[in-house]
Amino acid sequence: MSIKIGHIEVFCKDTAEARDWYVDVLGARPVSEQDEYQWVEIGGTEILLRPGKGVPGGGYKDSAVALVLYVEDAAVFKEQLENNGVEVTHGDNDECLTFQDPDGHWIQAVQR
Repeated sequence: MSIKIGHIEVFCKDTAEARDWYVDVLGARPVSEQDEYQWVEIGGTEILLRPGKGVPGGGYKDSAVALVLYVEDAAVFKEQLENNGVEVTHGDNDECLTFQDPDGHWIQAVQR
């Protein structure tokens, strides 16, 4: 039996706002909309932005789950995020960035 990841689900207070942020800030590609459910795609992986409470605040290491993105140039990506008003911190080094989406989900960008 083989198993593979189907898609990732992210629970959001406002899925339309989340979709706009994922598209405008992260460069996700919008895939489809089903009522309040918004589908986007990043690097071949689909993400379902679905209605929910989001997650409470807290630090990156306190979160239960994080979305990790691979980027070509962390410095350029950091500038893109900051130009969109996203507060960026460094993880373990300058090539590892951490930040949050509008619902407080933690995202890490790693230079690869």
